[in-house]
Amino acid sequence: MKAALVRLMAGIWTVGLLTIVSTGVVAQSDTASQATSDELSTLHNRIEGNIADAKKLEKLVDEAKGDIRTMLEHRFEDKQFQIVDNVNALSVKIVEQEAAGNDMAQMRKIATDYLQRLMPAFRRQVEQQNKIMIDLISAKPPEDLRATISSEIAMNKAVTDLVGWYSAYHDSSMHLQTFGIDAATDKEYLTTKLPRLAELLADTITLTTEEIADTRLLLTLMPEDADFKTRLKLIDLRRDGAVANLSAVADLLEKLDIDSADYTSLVLRVSGDVSTGLLETGVWASLLQQWGENTWNWTTENSLDWILKLIILFIVLYAARALSRVTRRVVEQGIERVNLSQLLRRMIVATAANGVFVIGVLIALSQLGISVGPLLAGLGIAGIIIGFALQDTLSNFASGMMILIYRPYDVGDLIDAGGEFGTVTDMNLVSTVILTIDNQKLVLPNNLIWGGIIRNITAEKTRRVDMTFGISYDDDIPKAVRILEDILATNEKVLEEPEPDVKLHTLGESSVDFVVRPWVRTDDYWNVYWDVTREVKMRFDAEGISIPFPQRDVHIYRADTEAPRTVSRRDVASNPVDSKSHGPDIEEAES
Repeated sequence: MKAALVRLMAGIWTVGLLTIVSTGVVAQSDTASQATSDELSTLHNRIEGNIADAKKLEKLVDEAKGDIRTMLEHRFEDKQFQIVDNVNALSVKIVEQEAAGNDMAQMRKIATDYLQRLMPAFRRQVEQQNKIMIDLISAKPPEDLRATISSEIAMNKAVTDLVGWYSAYHDSSMHLQTFGIDAATDKEYLTTKLPRLAELLADTITLTTEEIADTRLLLTLMPEDADFKTRLKLIDLRRDGAVANLSAVADLLEKLDIDSADYTSLVLRVSGDVSTGLLETGVWASLLQQWGENTWNWTTENSLDWILKLIILFIVLYAARALSRVTRRVVEQGIERVNLSQLLRRMIVATAANGVFVIGVLIALSQLGISVGPLLAGLGIAGIIIGFALQDTLSNFASGMMILIYRPYDVGDLIDAGGEFGTVTDMNLVSTVILTIDNQKLVLPNNLIWGGIIRNITAEKTRRVDMTFGISYDDDIPKAVRILEDILATNEKVLEEPEPDVKLHTLGESSVDFVVRPWVRTDDYWNVYWDVTREVKMRFDAEGISIPFPQRDVHIYRADTEAPRTVSRRDVASNPVDSKSHGPDIEEAES
């Protein structure tokens, strides 16, 4: 679109305006003053210069990348605005000269033709800018501060550019109408689009005003918080941009005979700080002051009833505590037979019991005449602040909720999670306590566990014990299989179903390896592993089946005999001098 706009301007002004200004102005010199001719020539030269600059920038934009491309695109867009402004200025000058009685028919024809060609380009540019604005609005909010600032600046620029194109579009369409050309289609387009933009800007001002009030309220509680100060500046920037743009849009609506009184009043109200003064009041401080005054007045005016109400307070609190304990026991018994995790059980019980106690506390406070509503509002604000300050804890809490829902493990399970291995002894919504095999107690944050792989060793009732045993190549394979099967059959802890596997697995370098895989109850895993390993060694020894191990043989060749002498590892170790003395003639072999 940008290239088309530049080519359009270049074609019209290079061919048309150059001819008109160089010849037409001279031809009309009898009716137009020399000053008018100079002004038109100046506008012509300015537009021609802008078009030439735009062509160069367009070429540079196509070749550039990264930040340089972005910078050149901004310069190119500014140059487009300059061209449009100069074209509109030329149209105004033509109207002025015609009003003064000068003949501008030929130049009016050129300007009219140019404006008619420019209208579709305006509409495409408006649609493009509108899409950029919508994409920025729909984009995911950035997480870091630098990206947030860049996003706010980009949004403000996109809206400002959109309003600028609308304004240029409107001015050009008005010039067409002045020249006697029907611009009803363009006016209808603006009449449809501009109110939507005005509504969006008005909503932005309203929302940002509320956000500013909330942020300033937080700053009354934490006046030195840098994040809140930065956030307030960003929201102010967004609102100021929306106010300026809405003011411009309201002016355009007025020119289109569309009622914009509501938008104008909103701009005046916000920019004049008419409605934001009350929002800047320290609500939290006011709540504390009101609570203190009510308490003091109540104490002085009702001193005779003070002791009685305190007694009622303690009675209500005691009753609430007793009822909370009863509720805890009833709920525990009620969910005892329900298949729930320990964490969920404890959460349900604690929620029910604590809920009853909190209700009792609120009733007790109401007996003292304390307004519960403002107190809850203050607690809500404090909760927001605590939430910002305890983001890591909230992350652990969220992970605890996921563990609560999906139940990857429970109290008593043996797990491998968060880089640790042990038995779960306690768990809550924030952390999990693990007792390692060597009796160390570890407290793991839930987000560390949920963010990695969780391996629950004891999740199933049965497990398969995987063992490997090797025999010599000279031993009887069927006999070894029978011995292994007999060992498994005589072990009471080995389950019949699923049936255990005894298979010849691999032919190793020094042994024939069997895999032995019996199924056992999870609690019997290690006992079966140790018992079977011990029994295999004893039975193999009793049945004459050897368990091979790696051995190194050293062959020594002497000069007076051709037959080598084989020396075992022990022989070499006991006579190192002899073996070293025949270093070049020693041949080593592993078996």
